[in-house]
Parts: sequence; C-alpha cells; structure tokens
Amino acid sequence: MGSGWVRVREIRACGQASQNPGLATVTVVVDPRPPGGGDLTLSGNNYTVNFTATRTFHDVPAGDIRLKVRAPPVTEAREVVRNPEPGVTAIWAPSPALWTGRAITFAPISIQVGYSLVPGELVFSASGFPQDGQATVSAGPYSATLGGGSSQNVSALPGRYTTSASPEVSVSRSGNGVSWTEIYTLRSLSPSPTVAVSSRQTSGVSAAYSGPLPGTLCEDASCRQVSPGAYFAPASQFLDRYTTTRTESCPAGYTGSVTVTQTWERWRVWSPSVVGVSSRGTGSFFSSVEERLVSEERQDNCQEPPPLPENPPENPPPDEGSEQQPPPCAGIYGCSPIPPGNQPPPGPILA
Repeated sequence: MGSGWVRVREIRACGQASQNPGLATVTVVVDPRPPGGGDLTLSGNNYTVNFTATRTFHDVPAGDIRLKVRAPPVTEAREVVRNPEPGVTAIWAPSPALWTGRAITFAPISIQVGYSLVPGELVFSASGFPQDGQATVSAGPYSATLGGGSSQNVSALPGRYTTSASPEVSVSRSGNGVSWTEIYTLRSLSPSPTVAVSSRQTSGVSAAYSGPLPGTLCEDASCRQVSPGAYFAPASQFLDRYTTTRTESCPAGYTGSVTVTQTWERWRVWSPSVVGVSSRGTGSFFSSVEERLVSEERQDNCQEPPPLPENPPENPPPDEGSEQQPPPCAGIYGCSPIPPGNQPPPGPILA
C-alpha cells in the first residue's frame, strides 16, 4: 500500500459475516467556532448526537452497501446567541446551516462547518449646517462623512463603540467680490460616549451643530459682532459747508484783479466699499474727510491800460545836407577853455 496508513475496522476471513455491520465514520470540523462552542446535531437512522466543537464519530449507522442505501446522515448547525456586553446581542450564524450526505462503512465522511458573526447596522447623521459642509461622525472603527441634513448606513459588527464627531464644520462662501468662512460648532452627539450595536439590529449616531459663529465688523474704532457675510461700507456723511475767496492776477497787459469765490462741502467717506467677515474674523471700514467743490464764481475786474502819449523824440536826427552847428556857448568867456585870469586882453571890438 505504499507509505500511507489505514484504519483497520474489522478483520475477518473470506466468506465470514461482518461482526460490525452498518457503522460509518463521520468527522465534523467546526472552524471557526463561536465563543463557547457551536450548537450542532448529527442525526441519521435511529441516531442523534449533539456537540459543540470538531469531533469524529465512528458509530454512525450505515446500510449494507451491497443491498441498499440507508437514509443519509444529517448535520444541522444552529445559530449561537451571546451577550458579550451589556446591551449587545451577538449572533454567530453557521455555514452551512444544514448538510446532508450518505454514510458508507468503507468511506469516511468529513463535513466542514464555519461560524461567522452576524453584523448589525449603524446609521450616521448630521444636522445644523449647510449641505455643502462636511462633518465626520464615527463609532469606533466605523465612520461616515456627511453634508448637513444627510445620513448614511454602515454595516457594523456587534459590540460597543466610542462615538465622536468633527468639533467644527467650515463652509467657504463668496459674493460681491469678497469671500468669507462660516464655522459651525458641535452642539450635541447622541448617543455619547458609546453606542451599542447588535446583530441584525439598527443603531444610530447623530451629530447636531449650531452656528455659524459670529465675526467682528469695525467702523474705525467702533466694533460690533455680526453674522458672517459680505458687508457694504456706510453711506457718506455730510459734515459742513464753507466758502473760500482768493484773488488772482489779471492776464498780462491788463490791470486790476480777478476775485474767485468757491463753495465747498466736507463729507465723511468710508473705504473699502465692501468687506467679507468670517466667523471669528474681523472686517474693518476706515473713514476719511473728503472735500467736494460745489460751485465757483469768478468776478473779473481786469481793465486795459490807457494808451501812452505821443511825445517827440528828445534828440531828433539832423536834416540831411545841413551842416552841423556847434553847440551854443554860454557864460562870460564863451567857449574858451582858458580859465579866468589867464585870458588875453580883448581885441578890438568891431562894430
């Protein structure tokens, strides 16, 4: 037979009747098995045995295979229910739950039965913030990321799990050329701190948020809390009106002056024109005084200067062709360059 081994059930001489007729060998392997063992029954022709773990049976009735086949043996495995924690029901379901076959004296049978834990269901939900926000709600290793007002079902094994949720949800917004952020905070988590999950049962974990948190809007040094959003600058404020007068010179060649009278207004104006205020953030408007010209009047007192008189030239040019006469001499000595006292005696005076 080679190097294997065999189980000797019976030894008899040729032609001798069997001393152990109708017995077959059946092995039931329970793997995996639930805590404390399974709940199985092996039954056949006038044969029933209950057991919880892997076992081999050598006394299972079998018919004379040369004449007829007896009713097949039946292995039935039932669900096992346990309560591992308060409020938790855990069910281990067998697979297969029912097995049928034929028991033959010379052919051992092996049956495989495995147990698995039946899951329950967790329903995660979140509320109190916009749909385009996202919050993560968890129970132990199970979680769901949700928009505001939505829910999600998750299959979960039986047990008790610690619950948690995102402490805040941030939602970005924009409009009117600015952007801002809305922040919603976790208000309540139910149940907390744990949730119990049982086989074939549904448990829920819900997170409720409140908000959005306010921000701060300032107009110069005056600040107040406001909801997040876009805010426009205050309207311009009229302060007072005044008049100024100034004198300007006339254009070249004119005499007099020009009187300019202007009417002005003072206004308080704000900048920028719009700001975005986020939760926990600050938006500020700053004021300045702007002077606006309302009207201008010009009084022209300019005059043309009087015409100049037409006077003859002081040294008119000599007439052409005339001899130039020496300048007339004056004084006692005429034009003589000799100083007084050294004059020669006068000559004869001609009539």
